[in-house]
Amino acid sequence: MKTLLAVRRTLAAGFVASVALATGAWHMFAAPPAAAARPVPAVPAARPAAASAVSAPAPSSTASLAVALSLAFDAGTAEGLGHSGSVYLRVLPQEDAPVPAAPGIYELPSPSSPAAVAVLAPFARKVGSRVGGYDVGYWPGELRTIRSSSAYANPNGFIVVDAEDRDTPVSRHFRLGDFVTHDRQRNTWPKVVVLEEALLDKLELVLADLERHGVKADRAVILSGFRTPAHNLALGDGSGRARESRHQYGDAADLIIDVNGDGRMDDLNRDGRVDPNDVRVIERAVNRVERAYPDLVGGLGLYRGEGPAGPFAHIDVRGDLARWDRTRARPAAKRAARGGNARFGSCTAPPQFAALCGRKRG
Repeated sequence: MKTLLAVRRTLAAGFVASVALATGAWHMFAAPPAAAARPVPAVPAARPAAASAVSAPAPSSTASLAVALSLAFDAGTAEGLGHSGSVYLRVLPQEDAPVPAAPGIYELPSPSSPAAVAVLAPFARKVGSRVGGYDVGYWPGELRTIRSSSAYANPNGFIVVDAEDRDTPVSRHFRLGDFVTHDRQRNTWPKVVVLEEALLDKLELVLADLERHGVKADRAVILSGFRTPAHNLALGDGSGRARESRHQYGDAADLIIDVNGDGRMDDLNRDGRVDPNDVRVIERAVNRVERAYPDLVGGLGLYRGEGPAGPFAHIDVRGDLARWDRTRARPAAKRAARGGNARFGSCTAPPQFAALCGRKRG
């Protein structure tokens, strides 16, 4: 349900703030009625507590809500959030909202850049494997299949994303839709996303660092942002997606730099070809950013990339240093390239007979 609100409110300390809550959204988990029969009330109507949706704020609170969320975002500053000043989304657990606010994305006015506050739907809204009609699966902490650690605790809540929210700017280079899970529920709305502000900040700092070092990086593509545990598990550990993947916690992203828009990693080191040496250019930028901002330390993975996008980098803000390199050819592939026997599990065979290792033994 959407409503347009224009709120004028005089603040103390001798100044007047005009706050417009444009396209303020109170997103419901229940499917909305057909667009043709969808009235737009002046104020969102409250829903019964037993309904799957979260109750909207009372009419008397809308003015204070607009002002409070603007202040929560730090609206009025000339920049966005974070060390980079390029983060446009404040993620706010519902219990931390300065006034009662329904889960949703609230777009706010800002002097020079977009600004929005995402009030989270509490994790308790998850029933079984679903949040509303969206299947997310089970986090490792729910299944007790992971070591006890605050870094692997269940998320505080979820950003509820309707189809029209995909273009919401979350930072200078990225939009909310960049971080939606790419699973088989393409036509299921609303979806939910877990997304940490610190990740957005780190990605923006890395892009800015590349630019300062003469690497064009004004267009980056997120190959994988948030991944629901169900989708992460479906991909399988054999694909390199660990069951404890940080993508499930909203603080990791796989990306390429694609300024020319061809869908592949760019030739960042300008050697005339696209190969793993290009992701090492990103590696150096990440190392510089982490030295400058230790609070953003995390994981960095380099991947050779077998798909059309080519090599890519995994970047996260898990809180402790982690590094891995998957850019080198696997030993079996190297032996096969040399013409020697290749080993596949417990089976060894010349390259031309490697398919025999895949046959089942009776």
